[in-house]
Amino acid sequence: MHATEVGAAAGLARDRGLPVVTDGELPESCDGVLVQDGVHACVMAERYPAVPRVFIAHTTQVNVQRAPQVPDVVNAIVVLNDRIAHRCAGMACETELVRLRQPWTCRGSPRAESSMTGPRTPCSWATTCVATSGT
Repeated sequence: MHATEVGAAAGLARDRGLPVVTDGELPESCDGVLVQDGVHACVMAERYPAVPRVFIAHTTQVNVQRAPQVPDVVNAIVVLNDRIAHRCAGMACETELVRLRQPWTCRGSPRAESSMTGPRTPCSWATTCVATSGT
């Protein structure tokens, strides 16, 4: 979990076994980036320009949780319902939309587990997840 300011939420995340890192502790490189807000989408696009960047759109109500309308900031937008898909399809910047159904989980899904090619160590933070190789 990435935190620009480490506080009570970071402590709770650590208590639950999630690693919490600050800006200076982010990995030098990664295999991909998963973000959930426009600010982190832009920050991660600048920090990791050569890797796939996926935006998860959860709402149409909160502006900061919309994908940025700047080319090449995100490579795909994941939407979890038709209302959000419709909203994202109407944005000025054309980005690939990927529709998933809720609830969604890898745990217990033989199809998802069998498609995994090797171990990954996720480095995740409040609104962003960076997948790094197991090194």
